[in-house]
Amino acid sequence: MSRTSAISRTSGSAAEPPIDAPAGRTEPALPAGDAFEQVRHLLLGEEQQRLNALQQRIDDPEHCVDHLAQALPDALRASAVEQRLVSALREPVSQCIHDSVERNPRQLADALFPVMGPAIRRAIGETLRGLVQTINQAVEHSLSLQGLRWRWEAWRSGSSFAEVVLKNTLIYRVDAAYLIHNHSGLLIDCALAEPQSALRDEDAVSAMLTAIQDFVQDSFSQADESLETIEIGERTLWVLRAPYATLVCVIRGMPPHTLRIQFEQVLLDLHRSFHNQLADFDGDKTSLAVVQPLLHDCLTLEYRDPELSRPRTRWWPWLLLLALLSIALGWFWWQEQVWNQRLEATRKTLQQAPGIVLLSWRPGRRILVRLLVDPMAVDPLQLVTDPAILSRLEIERQTYIAADPSIVLARARRQLAPPDGVTLGMQQGGILHIAGRAPTDWIERLRNSPLLPAGAQGLDLSALMPDHSDLLSVVLASIDPPAGVEARLDGRRLILSGSAPWRWIDALSPRLVHVTGLNGCDNEALTVAEIAQARNLANKLQRIEVRFAEAVTPLPESATVLQRAVELIAALLALDQAAPLGLRIAVVGQSDGLGTRQWNHWLRQQRADFVIRQLIELGVPERLLLAEPARRFEPSTRARPEQRRVWLRAVFEPPRISSCNLAF
Repeated sequence: MSRTSAISRTSGSAAEPPIDAPAGRTEPALPAGDAFEQVRHLLLGEEQQRLNALQQRIDDPEHCVDHLAQALPDALRASAVEQRLVSALREPVSQCIHDSVERNPRQLADALFPVMGPAIRRAIGETLRGLVQTINQAVEHSLSLQGLRWRWEAWRSGSSFAEVVLKNTLIYRVDAAYLIHNHSGLLIDCALAEPQSALRDEDAVSAMLTAIQDFVQDSFSQADESLETIEIGERTLWVLRAPYATLVCVIRGMPPHTLRIQFEQVLLDLHRSFHNQLADFDGDKTSLAVVQPLLHDCLTLEYRDPELSRPRTRWWPWLLLLALLSIALGWFWWQEQVWNQRLEATRKTLQQAPGIVLLSWRPGRRILVRLLVDPMAVDPLQLVTDPAILSRLEIERQTYIAADPSIVLARARRQLAPPDGVTLGMQQGGILHIAGRAPTDWIERLRNSPLLPAGAQGLDLSALMPDHSDLLSVVLASIDPPAGVEARLDGRRLILSGSAPWRWIDALSPRLVHVTGLNGCDNEALTVAEIAQARNLANKLQRIEVRFAEAVTPLPESATVLQRAVELIAALLALDQAAPLGLRIAVVGQSDGLGTRQWNHWLRQQRADFVIRQLIELGVPERLLLAEPARRFEPSTRARPEQRRVWLRAVFEPPRISSCNLAF
């Protein structure tokens, strides 16, 4: 291309305004004499105009907005394919929604109401349908024997009764699952449980389902509702609709409501994983061949126990009625048996009671009883301990004289009034046996009485002995026994027991010599009272110890200890004067075992002699005291202060009691 032709084209182009130049704008005139400017204008005029137009576009905001509005849709579509725009807008959009909810939550609620309202109603409806189905099955099996076993299983496993019923009774099978495109009505893919269950024309079936669904929605439903269930003979078709595809499952039997939730999850997974493919589906199934495994997940089945699959006979209501009737009859029969046993026990009690004769016994609403009752017998009402029987009891009684041994004995005790020491008993033949000791006048009245107790055929007085109570009174007046002595007569022999002073015991025989009618005396059970007192004082004296610091130097409290010992010795000396005890006081000295045996023996003797001198100075007769060093020697390598002591021991010999029989 030559420079001339280029200039011609440039000038030709310059004659017409640029395409993008603003309307009404004219090129400024050039000076005639400036050749250089004219050449520059000819060469670069068009480029300059374009640069000026571009600058004006950049400086004009309205033009930028219009240009951006034209290019933004294409840019959004291009970026959506690569998922970059979604990632970039996720956080800003979330912040905008959050800010809008905080500023005006009602506005967002009003905007979502047309969508959320139908969704909530649909969820509530599905839940209620599942609940009704569960309740129907629970009621059906709640009163059967199988239902009782399931209740036991529910209690043991911690599950609800409805869950156990569903687990044991539901049986279903999903024969096929079809995925149909919503916009075109074409079959995307299907999964079959068995090959022979396939339909002849699957595309025609999908088109038919789409047409039926559109018809139902247009004729009977609102815009946001769709066909969900179709019953065809023994098969049930569940239709689950989503934005781009519809899942149709062919089910044989009674499926649980939870299965629909499982299908909805499968449909949700299909839309989440193949969103773009479902949106752009044009009939080519190769792009969606990967949905086959998800559809196969819908082909579930559940078998029932063969025992449960057999036809059930509605026998359980009759069995339950029979069981309740048997329980009621058994309860009434048992109550009747218990009542009869209680009546029989009461009848036997009255019949076997001494002094009571049962004439008639007629139980009913009122228990009518006729009795013969001896005055000495127990009141019949006291023999009946059952409150229920006692409240119905009506007794008609008549008095009679009973011959029962216990009644005769009671009558004899009341009539004869035997004194203490006299016993009554019944022998064979109705003989009243009387034994014991009684006053002479009572025995004489008994022998001379013409009347016997009613029921007694005779008296046996062979074991009845006269009571010598007058002789005992004479004996007691003669011996004047002290408080601790008990005197009694064995026939005409005096028996003495207890504790008495020595002087009273020693003077007993001379006092009994002048008592007439007494033929013996036994005082072996008597003890000398002074001996018991002397032993008590000796035990207290033996616990007194005079302790020493070293050698024969006593501790400061030894004076008090010796004074206490003198008091006890004085009391023992008084007892020795009242009774021949032969009292001696042994003063035993001890040492701690340090040193040789000879040293310890000498030290013990010195300590005993020291205590004796102290006791003599305090008034104890020297004839009573006897020094006695401890004979047992225990050598020791360490000092034992507790063994540096002197203790006292009272030695006496109890006097021998002479038998009072020697006086007779």
